[in-house]
Amino acid sequence: MERRKPLKIVCICGLGIGSSFILAETVRKAVKEVEINARIEVADYSSSVLADADIYVTNVSFYEKIKERKPHAKIIVVTDYTNHKYIASELRKILSL
Repeated sequence: MERRKPLKIVCICGLGIGSSFILAETVRKAVKEVEINARIEVADYSSSVLADADIYVTNVSFYEKIKERKPHAKIIVVTDYTNHKYIASELRKILSL
């Protein structure tokens, strides 16, 4: 499924340094598998709540914090930052593919 305007997917971790970059690479693999057009960004939690995104990808620690600030946000919660199959499956659910 190709969209003209890319989805904005933000990968969030505590500092926006190491783990969010690993997660972003995994999200890129998932996006390729699902065949969607997406722009993937990384952020720390503080900046992520200010950034608008179509989908956030993060760990359970930040899920509730994001939901409090953005109750209608679409969030994929991961426990394994390298499992692109899980993220692809969650993207399909969110996008009804």
